[in-house]
Amino acid sequence: MAFMIWMFIAVCFLLLGVYCFHAKKAVRFWANDEEAIVVKNIRAYNKAMGKLWTWAGIFFGLLGLPFVLKQNSPLSIVSILGCLPWVIVVMLWGMRIEDKYRQ
Repeated sequence: MAFMIWMFIAVCFLLLGVYCFHAKKAVRFWANDEEAIVVKNIRAYNKAMGKLWTWAGIFFGLLGLPFVLKQNSPLSIVSILGCLPWVIVVMLWGMRIEDKYRQ
């Protein structure tokens, strides 16, 4: 059951990446940010954000693979501890994209 929930969240990240690829307006990285971002090239910015969320979903899904093993597997700690560096990398990558394309 834990693996299915983990994969559902990974698929949500993948779908967010697909949405970013097809968005007409610049997609924000930070939630609940009231000021709109002004970017030089909206298409390239959204493509970069789409890549970010697509790869984030793939790696998040890979982090959940230990949940396929038997219940209470010691490898599940890899999934839990792997989330911290995953979040940090996604955050830094998103900030780098915003800095690169901001006007």
